[in-house]
Amino acid sequence: PYQYALNNGTFQNAGSFYNLSAGIYTFYLIDAENCSDSIATQILDSQAPTINFIDLQPSTCGNDNGAITISASGSPPLQYALNETDFQTSPQFTNLAPGNYTFVLAYGSNCFINQDFVIEERPALELLELNVHPADCEAANGEIELAVLNAVGTIRTEINVVMFTAESVFDQLEPGNYELTITDEAGCRIET
Repeated sequence: PYQYALNNGTFQNAGSFYNLSAGIYTFYLIDAENCSDSIATQILDSQAPTINFIDLQPSTCGNDNGAITISASGSPPLQYALNETDFQTSPQFTNLAPGNYTFVLAYGSNCFINQDFVIEERPALELLELNVHPADCEAANGEIELAVLNAVGTIRTEINVVMFTAESVFDQLEPGNYELTITDEAGCRIET
């Protein structure tokens, strides 16, 4: 049987040493015949990673499409988890419902950094105003005017499946029924 020692300490039967801080250590091995050997090694200081930034994307259109991307630097391997789910190597989490989350960054041996955050819900696209001016005497002079609230970026409007872009007044319309579909850059839609 072998016996082990660390830095001229007392020999022991087990070859494992725990809770060692960073530094240089000499490990000794001795057998039943009193033959010995040693090796020096260094345990490096494992520095905690740094969270550089967190990019949060709100949930839109009443869907569970929020997202978080974490940028962290430090000694690999870094692993990521949300709300006590399984760890993964990707720092991106998608298809998140609005709500509170806890992000966990794992590094080293049982070392963790926790960060709480909230995925906000962006208000739904809303038709604020719709004014219809009927055509006179079967002429193509009818008009539809609309105003939209909570749009992300430019809106796109379709009238009877004909595409218009970023318009809020549609004129020279013939008498008849019209279907409007309004879509913003986040993909939120209103149909009327």
